[in-house]
Amino acid sequence: MILAGLARGGGEGNPHERILDIISGANISGALENSAVRESSSSIRVGGVMNPRQRAGAAMVGATVGGGLATVLQLTVAVWSWWIVVAIAVGAGILAWWRFGGTVRVLNRRNNRAGAYRSAGRVQKAVPLFERNLADAERILGPDHPDTVTFRYNLADAYQAAGRSAAAIPLFEQHIARRAETLGAENPKVLTFRNILAGCYEQEYRFDEAIALYEQTLSDSVRVRGPEHSATLAVQGNLAYTYRRAGRFAEAADLSELNLATTTRVRGLDHPDTLTSRNNLAGVYAQTGRLSEAIALHEQNVAESVRVLGPGHRDTLVNQLNLADAYEKAGRSREALALYESLADSVRSLGPSYTAGVQVSLTALRREVGRAGSDDPPARSGGHDV
Repeated sequence: MILAGLARGGGEGNPHERILDIISGANISGALENSAVRESSSSIRVGGVMNPRQRAGAAMVGATVGGGLATVLQLTVAVWSWWIVVAIAVGAGILAWWRFGGTVRVLNRRNNRAGAYRSAGRVQKAVPLFERNLADAERILGPDHPDTVTFRYNLADAYQAAGRSAAAIPLFEQHIARRAETLGAENPKVLTFRNILAGCYEQEYRFDEAIALYEQTLSDSVRVRGPEHSATLAVQGNLAYTYRRAGRFAEAADLSELNLATTTRVRGLDHPDTLTSRNNLAGVYAQTGRLSEAIALHEQNVAESVRVLGPGHRDTLVNQLNLADAYEKAGRSREALALYESLADSVRSLGPSYTAGVQVSLTALRREVGRAGSDDPPARSGGHDV
């Protein structure tokens, strides 16, 4: 119908040529304009048919509108997707932080509970808690996390307090290696840890390792802290005691005498450190046959211990037992027996090994005094029948 109308309009030129021009796209606007004048209905209204340029324009507009909508939809989806990813990541981070924080709180609470048992002397209750805490911390936090390092030391300390020095040694070794990396090999804390580890070696009869570590630690402590520092004197006393246990009595005596002189000058005659140092020197004298000197030191120590620490203090009881032993070695059986008997009850607080030792000495001394024909049996403390 469009083509027929166009053929009627214009009145100029060959109708067939005009039709060909329109089909080929030439003078399209003029032909449409003439057709619109002659026809009451536009080309768009006639069966919805458009010429090629109209169709192209409409397609372009449709594509532009459709493409714009698609772009907007894509951008919207992308923005929302991004926010969803961010929300998931943030939520996961918050959840992980909450769970991690909760785990750390559980570990710290368990460590504090175990520490309370340890402080109360209930080491057997503390050890399983410390063991579980260290295992969980190594698994969750990692072996080098600061909390894990602390938990490892606490377990080693509990092992040592429980008499399990062999189990404590590898933990102390790991702890010292880690602390030496972070603090330095000569840091005062590291020196203290080395002193503790050397003590574990000594308790396990690993005297060569103990002496080597004590000697190196003493040398470093003198340089870092000074020769009269309390920690330096403690290492020096421990080394002297280990010399004695290893049978190196001459070195033990020399170092113990130096230690007592320095400790007395720095800490005073009746300071607990002085009492320990005096006791160690008396022990060396007793083992090397210098019994008169040993007894004099032990008697002084017992008097000071009773006055400063009290009669029931652990160190006072040990000093009294050492004096009784020196009396026994010197052949002063009556004095030894009287002292042992006075301690028969109170010595139980020191543990079964001390109690058993006292019973052995009591039996031997009673037999010896009885053979001597004593008319006056020695007094017994508290009527305790052994």
